[in-house]
Amino acid sequence: MSRGYRITWVTAAGQVSARDTLTVQLSLLGILPAGDMVALLREELARDGWTPDPEEPGSLTRVVAPGLVARLAPDGGEVTVTAAQEKGVTATGDTRDNANRALSKVEAQAREALLAELGRRLTAVEPDLRERVGAALQRVYLEALRRKAASLGQVESVQEHTGPDGQLEVTIKVRT
Repeated sequence: MSRGYRITWVTAAGQVSARDTLTVQLSLLGILPAGDMVALLREELARDGWTPDPEEPGSLTRVVAPGLVARLAPDGGEVTVTAAQEKGVTATGDTRDNANRALSKVEAQAREALLAELGRRLTAVEPDLRERVGAALQRVYLEALRRKAASLGQVESVQEHTGPDGQLEVTIKVRT
């Protein structure tokens, strides 16, 4: 004879969230006073599509990829890209305790997968971010040098060209 067995399955659900950041340190040369250098950097980044951050006065933000937001610190010392993502997960078990234990394992695996995905996304945007910020810094330095030269005397000429190493070279003649 056979017997019928009834097994009850319990489902547990949870929400997993992950957050990761990429920070690029900026070190502005002291061509002009620090406040002026940061102001020039903000102007250049604003020309590149960065907008004032309503949550943090003095900082600028720009969406660099879907779900990835870059933020310039108010002091101009760093750019931080933040990535965050959430995912719903479920697990089953024959009792509430077993379902919760299974859910804990599924949550840990999902969190690791989310962090790995966020890391890949941040790594993918880093070269473009560095290039854009580097180009903005180069324009900041050029403008700062022009202003510094003007403060020293009458600027007679400004020559810009690319050197053999691919770097911008600027020659400013000033009459004092």
